[in-house]
Amino acid sequence: MTKIDGDGVLPTPPLPEIHLSKHNHADSETISRIIEAMKLSGACIVRNMFSSASVQQVQKDIKSHIAAAGNYGDGTESTSVVTALLSKSDEYATHMLHHPAFHGVINHFLTENIGPCQVTRGQQASVTIPPQIDSTVAAVVHPGGEPHNLHRDDVDRFNVQPFVPKYEMGRDTNVAMLTALDATTRANGATRVLPGSHLWDYNTLMPLPDDERLVDAILNPGDSLLLLGCTLHGAGANTTDASRAITACFVTRGRLRQMENQYLAHDLDKVRQFPLWLKRLMGFSVIAPACGWIDKTDPLRKIDPHAGEFIDIWDPSAMKFH
Repeated sequence: MTKIDGDGVLPTPPLPEIHLSKHNHADSETISRIIEAMKLSGACIVRNMFSSASVQQVQKDIKSHIAAAGNYGDGTESTSVVTALLSKSDEYATHMLHHPAFHGVINHFLTENIGPCQVTRGQQASVTIPPQIDSTVAAVVHPGGEPHNLHRDDVDRFNVQPFVPKYEMGRDTNVAMLTALDATTRANGATRVLPGSHLWDYNTLMPLPDDERLVDAILNPGDSLLLLGCTLHGAGANTTDASRAITACFVTRGRLRQMENQYLAHDLDKVRQFPLWLKRLMGFSVIAPACGWIDKTDPLRKIDPHAGEFIDIWDPSAMKFH
């Protein structure tokens, strides 16, 4: 049993695993199982998400960028962090990020339905705000890498939360999908997760890196760890003589500022080549009623005038009036 700062007593749950029978596929029942597992533990390992061919292509795409990549600082000096991954790997951008389980999870936890609220005298409206990409990176932990500090991914927004005995929707501001390009093991610095910490009071003193409740997310290439922003985690030490790499896509709520500036991180000519769903996920869209416009219109009218699907400011198709 884990006592949490006098606020209650909870069992430490397991780190769940769900195995997909087919690459790049997940039916609605499986997606629901993943979501429920994340509500229980704050994270879930999804086996067999991507094929070895996809993994090898992403490895090939990022290889030339690793040497010049810096780190995050704060104890990550032995980790190379390749940013703006969407521009560096078409396989990652248009294939891996198109996985139905990924979209099912981020839409469940991060889509906001707001309203009805009064927008002008006597008129009320409701809007649905979809999630958006926060950042995309590849993290390569090199030999001798020290364990990273335990942290929550929502620390960038000071999303301070109280203890709750059971998961409550709206608690998280972001979700991450960490995908193994190499096998991750305890020896080479697999991500360590503290299941159940997504329910803790944020003022609870964070555990030490050797806390017995930490679980190593042991992944094979193509497996992913889906993680709520409220969940404590951090890369382990790499005590081997080889580097290990993962990709990470962080997703946030559509009305929050993104960690990685998607509009400057990627060349617009490259963005123009992306499918419409990815442009929208990056934030090239208007969030109803009027956030994100250019000259009062959908930014896609500037970068992709032939998209054929636009959302302008106060667009009635993106709002429900009451």
